[in-house]
Amino acid sequence: MARQEKYFHPVKDLISADIKAKLVKSFFDYKNNLPNFENDTMVYDPKIIERYWEELGFKRSGLPYKEFEGYWKTSEEVRSHANPGDNFARFYQPDENYSWLDDDTEKVIKELSKFYGCDHIVFLYTNGNGVVLKKHTDPNNNSKITFPLYPDYDTYRNCNFYDSMDQKEPTYTVNYSKIRSPVLLNVDKIHALEDCKTDESLCIQFSYNAKYNESIKFLSNKGLLNTSD
Repeated sequence: MARQEKYFHPVKDLISADIKAKLVKSFFDYKNNLPNFENDTMVYDPKIIERYWEELGFKRSGLPYKEFEGYWKTSEEVRSHANPGDNFARFYQPDENYSWLDDDTEKVIKELSKFYGCDHIVFLYTNGNGVVLKKHTDPNNNSKITFPLYPDYDTYRNCNFYDSMDQKEPTYTVNYSKIRSPVLLNVDKIHALEDCKTDESLCIQFSYNAKYNESIKFLSNKGLLNTSD
């Protein structure tokens, strides 16, 4: 394996332009209709609390709802994640019924996720043209495929990999405008999203519980790695 491939590897894109357009529209219709915090009552609304338990990733990480509810009601720091400012990144996890999507789009996404063999699906929404996601590693997922949805490959945010937290220049950069395909990311490695010229961006991520090298082998056996120059 080449050194760069220890950090990321391009993957074949089997999501059609039509399905991507439907995913973008469905997501933003869903997001734009979510309630905002208007008064103290909403802070204690069980539906609001449950929504952020899921969206902020605590459900996926295994934190029980009741425990999160206690943190939410007593900690302004926890609630601040719901209104994070001008530049931020947030994960949105579809519910079991994929209620955002029409039946045809839901069917396609479920079939594709099964074909890619992933364990989880999330949407990653980023807002602002400044720093939205600082250097970090992902403790709960060893590898994930990022499919840019909005904007397209030409202007989607690059992802930088580093070998240390104090390193200034990246070791490798996932430049979607050049690669022009989804990418399997080794999120055990230190990585961060670049600033960009667009205010918003959206991707869908197929995440694996398996180690990165195991995911590489699995996708290779399925003929899903993109090996073209």
